[in-house]
Amino acid sequence: EASGGWAGTGTGNDISWSTTSIIKVHWNKSFDPSGAETDGGSGILRYWYAVGTTPGGTDIIEWTDAGISYSTAVSLGLSLSDGVTYYSSVRSENGAGLYSRVRLSPREGESDGFRIDTQVPVPTQPYPDANAEYVSTTSVKFVWQQVNDIPSGTSGYYIIISTGLQDFNSSRIVNDEFVTTTTYILLSCQTGIRYYARLKVKDIAGNISNYDGTSTGVLVDTTAPVGTITVYDGVTFG
Repeated sequence: EASGGWAGTGTGNDISWSTTSIIKVHWNKSFDPSGAETDGGSGILRYWYAVGTTPGGTDIIEWTDAGISYSTAVSLGLSLSDGVTYYSSVRSENGAGLYSRVRLSPREGESDGFRIDTQVPVPTQPYPDANAEYVSTTSVKFVWQQVNDIPSGTSGYYIIISTGLQDFNSSRIVNDEFVTTTTYILLSCQTGIRYYARLKVKDIAGNISNYDGTSTGVLVDTTAPVGTITVYDGVTFG
């Protein structure tokens, strides 16, 4: 019997999610106890791969000859469903026509599954904390609503901050900084400057939204009023 190997899905590393129906199935060699790429008898002739919606399943791609390579790019077609788990399987064939085992536990010749997420997250718009129009400190805080992405979930947010509304891109001071919270505090702000923010959302699968609308601006004013105020006590005018 040919000895089985490990199968995975991704580009060099095993993945849990894919944003495309074109994936890479990769696997290790079949070894005999001596460590040679052989089954201990007639030798490894070729590898076969398949993809299905169950461990060892072939309902998406039936067993396909991969030759003696250890990876192959696979187009799964357009019939995949977001959120469904798919499994890639690999088996080796020896010169006597015997195949290695494919099983999930203990894992042999079987990936642990991956899911498809082709949906771009719905973007969200930031706004100054408490909808403030002015702040009297040198820090500005922007907040936004949590995005509950389906099906893979939200990974985080990219934020850009600018000091210009009409020339937003050319006036950026924070450029695509990635955060995993729903707040961002900009430090060392300058008095007399108004700050604006935009966000885009990244999901766990890797889809990224476009930037949503721009926040309202918040003006930094750390300068107290100056001048002498004259107060008259007990005098009636007019």
